[in-house]
Amino acid sequence: MDETSPWRGFLSAVAALSGLLGVASGTPALVGLAAGWAALLALSWLLARRGLASLEVRRWLPSSAFEGDLVTVDLAIENHSRRAVRFVIAGDHFGAGLADRQGVLEPGPLPGLHRRILSYRAFVARQWGVYFVGPLVVGRYDPLGLFFARREVARLDPFEVYPAAARIEVAALVGGRSSVAARDVTAAAAGESLLFRGVR
Repeated sequence: MDETSPWRGFLSAVAALSGLLGVASGTPALVGLAAGWAALLALSWLLARRGLASLEVRRWLPSSAFEGDLVTVDLAIENHSRRAVRFVIAGDHFGAGLADRQGVLEPGPLPGLHRRILSYRAFVARQWGVYFVGPLVVGRYDPLGLFFARREVARLDPFEVYPAAARIEVAALVGGRSSVAARDVTAAAAGESLLFRGVR
């Protein structure tokens, strides 16, 4: 979720340079160009923040997984206003993953009073233990992609990682041989008896 745009820096530099040159040389055209670029940047900044307060994001995920598992996390983006919003991004932090930052883009206009569920998949790359998923971030770009406005939802969910299950290869087929070597059961064997072999 890249929040910086190289075009924003370029346009800001062009507006500042045009304004300085226009004032220094007394050229109205350069001053007007600087004012136009500055107005465009200000409008983009306002459009990025428009409707942000009406956006909510919720999360659903399993409470635990094994090492090496692939986990699916569902994010619900809700628009509580009556106006449709565009260019919405939901971000999350998956602490048990190798790349802990995750982001999903809402593909189209999100209508007013509507909810859309998006998902991301994360690989459990950490060792066993308790990790946290979150906080959530919801944000949106302006139509030109110059500014990104974001709001953090401080929701942390615990996520338990269990050791990966080890596959045990059997030495022989089930029933292929007896579990107790054939011998005289009356023979003395220190520390051994058939009693514990029958306990399961």
